[in-house]
Amino acid sequence: MERIAVYYSDKYSGSGSHDLLLIAASLYSGIAKEQLYLESIRGKKPFFISHPHIHFSISHSGSIWMCAFADNEVGADIQLISGERQWVKLAERFFNPREADDVSTSGDKRAVFSRIWSRKEAVVKLFGIGIDGKFATFDSRSDIVNFSGEDVFIKDINLPISDDYSASIAYHKNFEVELHKLT
Repeated sequence: MERIAVYYSDKYSGSGSHDLLLIAASLYSGIAKEQLYLESIRGKKPFFISHPHIHFSISHSGSIWMCAFADNEVGADIQLISGERQWVKLAERFFNPREADDVSTSGDKRAVFSRIWSRKEAVVKLFGIGIDGKFATFDSRSDIVNFSGEDVFIKDINLPISDDYSASIAYHKNFEVELHKLT
């Protein structure tokens, strides 16, 4: 079974994501952060030009920052469960009908919406695409979903910091999650 290393911080202030990425990548790979050079190409996932074998996916919401690292492409997402919105209308707009129905019949619409959203975001991040028209084409409620003809494994992860977040990881193979808190 594959291992996904997830590094997280509960002290994210909205800036410094690049620095947190370098720290986490160094801890994950054993490579000095000064030797990790990030490359961003429009329309593609960022990568370390000096070490392209390090695959990662970053997400942040509220004061939580997290990054998943793996041997192959990985997708990660975290969502703060907060505020009042029209959860059912959002679900009907972005989710497939079964997912939208789960939101509309739930006693805690925002928690169910956030869980489904983070699972769907993790899948599309795995493929390096946004929430375009494909977002509603798959049902993320199962632990194995088919997206664009490929099986994808999804797991919800519980960061030991708060119950006000939904976090998910998506990967092409079955995997275990290993959590690491950045101090």
